[in-house]
Amino acid sequence: MIYCVTWHPRNWASVVLLLTISQPTAAKHSLISSTSVKIADGVFCLPNPPSDRVCRATPAISEYLYVKALDKLHLDRLPAGRRKKLRRRLRESSCIGDGGDFPALKREYGYEYFVCTFHFQVYEDAEPFGVFLPSDDQDKIGDCDILPWLIRLSTTGTGVAVDIGAGDSGSCSWPLLSEGHVVHMFETGYSLGRDGTAAERQFVELTRDINGWHTRGILHGPVADNSYVEDLFENVDKIDLLKIDVDDRASYEAVFAGVRAVLHKTEIVQVEMIEAEIGRSGMLWIMGIMQSHNFLMFGLEDVETFPGFRHGSLGHDCVNSTLPIRMHSEAVETGRVPYEYGKDGPGKIRMFPICECGTGVMGQGLASQDPFNCNIQFAFVRRDATARSKVTELYGSCETLCAERTEL
Repeated sequence: MIYCVTWHPRNWASVVLLLTISQPTAAKHSLISSTSVKIADGVFCLPNPPSDRVCRATPAISEYLYVKALDKLHLDRLPAGRRKKLRRRLRESSCIGDGGDFPALKREYGYEYFVCTFHFQVYEDAEPFGVFLPSDDQDKIGDCDILPWLIRLSTTGTGVAVDIGAGDSGSCSWPLLSEGHVVHMFETGYSLGRDGTAAERQFVELTRDINGWHTRGILHGPVADNSYVEDLFENVDKIDLLKIDVDDRASYEAVFAGVRAVLHKTEIVQVEMIEAEIGRSGMLWIMGIMQSHNFLMFGLEDVETFPGFRHGSLGHDCVNSTLPIRMHSEAVETGRVPYEYGKDGPGKIRMFPICECGTGVMGQGLASQDPFNCNIQFAFVRRDATARSKVTELYGSCETLCAERTEL
């Protein structure tokens, strides 16, 4: 019997994973170690190595992770009986288990800290793709390296950051917290239920607390059209970095309605905008909001970490690009070596101004002249922010790009 499951790595490129009884076993996968646990054909869990930091999952957290694992691994589409067997296999293995202690995974690339997660490898054409529960994968983690890079443009010491859309793993807050910043993390799943519990929130707190960040990593529910954010930061003079990453136009509208009142004290706003999610009209709408609040717009790109390629964490394939995309080293992309958590993030980020120069919106990127078509990560710098002079000195402005034409 053959089960066909569609696997979706970064940018939702469709890859077909065939789960068959004749799929190669662990012995035929050269990157699978003797400690790996087979969950399904072509899907293996890699138990975390021993660590001096231990995460403690409750049975409720484990139950939450079973659901997330089947969804993230795209095994939830299998027949009910097959899913039941997979859940039992997860429960009986060292991967998720049934609650209790498990060693934290240490990030050693770029930043050092411990993460409460479980590492899986999914094989397609004998090449591994790394997945980290609840919903991270090797093509998403690099996005998080943008934030500590940006906050350094606003402060040389410890600062205040806001992570809206922190996700069910909180992964993009961790590099900021590892550098000593205070981070307010907003996500729908962090809201407490009627019984005072929330498995997603509790799972994120595992990573926060084993690193000793419980006083600086503050969890909140979703941002809404109310005064919560304004009241929260009433006595804060400066927000160094505000990150927004949500999934659709309605969510962006709710977020901007909630943060408008603090934009005047925010140095830099980082926004992920994907045309496939919100359309070009949605991107222009966000640009207009930021313009009305006195912000300059910049695209983010990296063409040096992998010379001859654009880094895929900052952009995606597009017809107007002069350079192809690369997410990882060639060795990782071809499956010669496994991906390790935090590896291959963008290390040579630069900004370029995006302007309205009388003939429409343009940006002078090194790899593209159509930032809305090719870029997915953007930064807005407030005109009267302390960061503005540093940013424009390093990366230019619309005055340099459009001569004497109006800045965006």
